[in-house]
Formats: sequence, C-alpha cells, structure tokens
Amino acid sequence: MKVITTTGFYGTGSSAITDLFKEIDIVYANDDYEFRIFCDPDGLSDLEYNLIQNPNRHNTSNSIKRFLKQAEFLNGNKIVKRYNKYFGDSFIKETYKYIDNICDFKYHGIWYFDIYERGHLFWFFSRIYSKINMIIMKFVDKNYERQKSLLPDDEPAYAGTFSEDKFLAATKNYTSALLWMFNKNESEYAMLDQLVPPTNLKRYSRYFEDIKIFVVDRDPRDIYLLEKEYWHGKTAPVYDVEVFVKWYRWTRKQYELFENPDNVMKIQFEDMIYFYDKTVNSILNFMNISPSHHIHKMKYFNPSISIKNTKLWEKHPEYKNDIDYIEKELSQYCYTKV
Repeated sequence: MKVITTTGFYGTGSSAITDLFKEIDIVYANDDYEFRIFCDPDGLSDLEYNLIQNPNRHNTSNSIKRFLKQAEFLNGNKIVKRYNKYFGDSFIKETYKYIDNICDFKYHGIWYFDIYERGHLFWFFSRIYSKINMIIMKFVDKNYERQKSLLPDDEPAYAGTFSEDKFLAATKNYTSALLWMFNKNESEYAMLDQLVPPTNLKRYSRYFEDIKIFVVDRDPRDIYLLEKEYWHGKTAPVYDVEVFVKWYRWTRKQYELFENPDNVMKIQFEDMIYFYDKTVNSILNFMNISPSHHIHKMKYFNPSISIKNTKLWEKHPEYKNDIDYIEKELSQYCYTKV
C-alpha cells in the first residue's frame, strides 16, 4: 500500500488535495479524521527524540507515558467516540503492542514527574499523604525515611530502546498496521489528511514504508481575510496585521529551514484553481497514476466553486491598508500568476 498525505500551515487549502484523490478510483481517501498522533507534540517525533537522540532513564519513560496518554485520549471512550468509532479496540491495542516493540523491558518505578503530570491537585494531596505517612511511621520506627505517594507501587516505567534501527522498524510496522486498518477497501493507495507537519519532512518520512507528501500553501492576503471575516478562528493572529505578517513569515521560514526529500511536492492552492488541468496532471505524474483513474473529475474539488475564496481583498476594500501592508512585507508569498 502506498500512502498519500497532505499538509499545510493552517487554512492553506490542503483539503483540495484530499478531495482530488477522492475522485480517483485506486485511492481510498477519507477525511473524516486525522491521525494526529504521528506529528503532534508527544507524537512519534518527540518519542524518537527522547528514545534515540536524547535518551536517559527519566525522559525516555516519561515520553512513552505521554505518548500513551495521547493515544488513550485520541482513542476515546464509550461516551466520547474518537478513533474507537472507526477501529473499535484495534487502535489502542496496536499502540500498546508498538510500545512493547520499542522497549527493551518494563519495570515498576516512580519518578516525581509521574506525580507532577497528574496535576497540581494530585501533587498537593500526594505530598500531604507522604508527610502524614512519615509522621505516623516515625512513631513506629524513628529511622523510617521512605517517601510515599498516592501512586501505586506497581506504577509502570519503560526502558525504551536506544537503537534507531529497532525504533524505526517498529514504527514502520505500527504505522503500516494502522493505515491498513484505515484502508478498508484495500486500495493500492490510501489518502489521509495531515499525517505529518509541513516541516522536517525527511525525518517524518522515515516513519512510513512508502509515503508521498503534498505541502499546500496559499496567498497570505486570503488567509488573513478568511480568518478575519469568515472563520473567526484563533490560530492566525489577525487581530493585528503586523503580528499576522510576523506569524505568516515565521511559519514559512520553518518550512524553508529544511530541504525536502524527493517524496514531497509543494502545491500552491491557487494553482489548483487557475491552472487546474496542468496542476492535476503534475500531481498525478508525481504519483505515477494514470489520468484514466480520475473517473470522478471535479466531483469533490471543483475550481469554479473554490475560486470564490480567492482574491478576497477585491470583495473587502475596507481592508485596503492591511492588504497593502501584507503585499509590502510578504511580497514573495503573494500569488501573482493571475
């Protein structure tokens, strides 16, 4: 199975690529959910850092616990359904199997971070419990010095591998198992949205057997106005155009820090609209997919509809000063082909 994913910088229109691949008969594409565990904080990359690049007995075990905590959250429960809505118990079972495969062994042990990460209230009562226990036990044995906590004595600790080969082999098996569960039709290609971030893609590509990545970007003027007038989100700081410019430039500089491997293709969202046929052909050529498989053309991504979300500054002349500032400060990112 060959994996396809798309990523962006927030609001850049990466779903256009997902919608395109939904129109291709040899691709199983489903954008109902995102496998955020691969790229978010406490995900695979953070796990690798703490096991391989910066291993020690404390942060290695702590990193595994944080990874499992995120997996349990993403899995959901009987009331709030998340991944378990689609996979039942399979996702969390594969995750614990993966942890077994990247650990040299497990044991029982407690570190103060285990208490700290359960929250300030737990820390407070655990300290009170420890002090009360110490006072009581001193009456029994004046030499008693054991520090107690509210954590059980069988609190798990993890001795993660520091072998990069072992980590990557186990990680590829893990991602493959999850993606085969996702690919319900057993199609030749599986398309998921946001498997990886738009930066350091050489690192993230190592976690998959065969992956192609599309990084989608968009004119900063449209992102500014979409967030300000339509989405009303809190991700892009559009409350101040100068701050927005700094944020936009900062996120793109992060991308430019790294040289992309051959399995990455960058797409400008506007090209999908104004040069649709040429851009789609380039995408299919990159994937080695024949155009004959594009059997539902424009069923999910229709450029005549998406074009309404471009050049928004023409519809909002009241923001002329802001747009002029963006054009001046971010000229290299503004779309000028049409």
